[in-house]
Amino acid sequence: MIYLTEENKFSSLIADKVLVEFMSQECHACSLAEPFLLELEKVYPFTIIIVDIQYNINLMKKYNITTLPTFMVFEEQKEIFKLTGFSPSTKIELEKQLRRLK
Repeated sequence: MIYLTEENKFSSLIADKVLVEFMSQECHACSLAEPFLLELEKVYPFTIIIVDIQYNINLMKKYNITTLPTFMVFEEQKEIFKLTGFSPSTKIELEKQLRRLK
């Protein structure tokens, strides 16, 4: 899991297949998502990048992040899919999409 602190590194990080979580330290649902992401990291061949919007405002604007958490998968710098919020249905959909891309 990579905690992004420098926006300028984002482009190089999404060159491979990656799962990105846009989050904030103040977001309760975001903190609940972290254990789930740690489990996903063990199962799927994706690098997970955590983007705290407080430090990466330009990325938040570029990818039109309006809900936290927002999960996005990129492959070769292209957005493959995007999910918002964190609930049981979000977890199911995220795993379904990751299995499809595995």
